Amino acid sequence: MHYGLIFGFIWCISFVLLVSKDPAMKSFFSILFLSLPFIGFYLAHRFKTSVQYDGDVTYLRGLSFSILFYLYATAILAITVYLYFQFLDKGDFIRQNLALLSQPEVKAILEGPEMKNSGITITDLEAAIKSINPMTATAAIININVLLSLPLALITAFFTVTKQKTN
Repeated sequence: MHYGLIFGFIWCISFVLLVSKDPAMKSFFSILFLSLPFIGFYLAHRFKTSVQYDGDVTYLRGLSFSILFYLYATAILAITVYLYFQFLDKGDFIRQNLALLSQPEVKAILEGPEMKNSGITITDLEAAIKSINPMTATAAIININVLLSLPLALITAFFTVTKQKTN
């Protein structure tokens, strides 16, 4: 499933841009993140043109392709996220999020009446952030990608359907 491999590498590039310390790279992340569905639609269209001589592509076949397409991309991104947090991060992610919690704007929101009514304190959030390990981050990425990929697969499948010939 080389389309999933290609899309997975694009997701990996997006992740690298996200965790970059350079603000310009984070801007590129935003652009790439917003263009990901369109890249997926384009790759689905390429799939349709590459298999058009094998017969008609029904919606069910397109949906199967789309689900596997996003599943393979999720697996590649999960491996990248795990390797990043296991070997490269060295606690930067946790430090950045703890620094975010200490900013006055965020503290004002977290000490607001809505948060006090919920029973969650800043100490609870700090403890939750400190407890993040590579497996937790990887599981979160897998969950998010699966939840986002299923609706996208339903839409992407439409880009793979070929018109059926009538006799």
